[in-house]
Amino acid sequence: MEDRYPAELGDALIVGARAKLEQAAWNGSKDDSEFSRFHVQDASDGMLTIMDLPQEIQFLLPRTRLLDQNLDLIAWYHSELEDCKRKDAEYDLASISESDAELLTSQSSTDSDMPPLESVSDSDNEEECADESAAMARFIREVIQENARIFIRRVMAPRQIGDLLGKGASLILEVSQPYPGDERAPYDARRERPRFNVEQVSHNCYVVADEYFHELSVLPLEYLRVPTFSLAC
Repeated sequence: MEDRYPAELGDALIVGARAKLEQAAWNGSKDDSEFSRFHVQDASDGMLTIMDLPQEIQFLLPRTRLLDQNLDLIAWYHSELEDCKRKDAEYDLASISESDAELLTSQSSTDSDMPPLESVSDSDNEEECADESAAMARFIREVIQENARIFIRRVMAPRQIGDLLGKGASLILEVSQPYPGDERAPYDARRERPRFNVEQVSHNCYVVADEYFHELSVLPLEYLRVPTFSLAC
């Protein structure tokens, strides 16, 4: 086997999930570095860890959910991302409120030693700080609500993941090209389009269609469950 062929299939579900996320986030650039935003790996107890590298955040997703062909993975990701941002905003708001409370307490203890003549001015300062804190809270709530509206508009279109095992296998076959004998493929077949189509035809069997040679190959489902299976060979 030549070095350019992957020795192992890897996890087709992980490959398919990452490809789906990268496709949704891709900005159209031809720079390969722009197509490396996500990392997906196994976690414990049947979970997967999905990492958004530029955002420096990660989420957990049950592996079994990727077997649901109606799952909208992009909507799930945006929901998790917005929830994370909301929690961060709530934390920031709580920190602001605590700081204001400490400031007011400090001012109150200091001002208690002031002559009675200054009490009117101190009261005005406390009210001003309270007004600023309330205004900041309203601003943060408005930002959260606007983010929610953007999120809803962004995920209205259905983006079901479909069969990630089949899609992951197709992707692995595509990126492992060329294969021995490809030079004999009809020239018209070598167009810029997907070459391989992997579809499940029964509960335990897939069929691999090669558009170059118009060939069909049977691929047992159990093979796709084995990460060490060498699909490209």
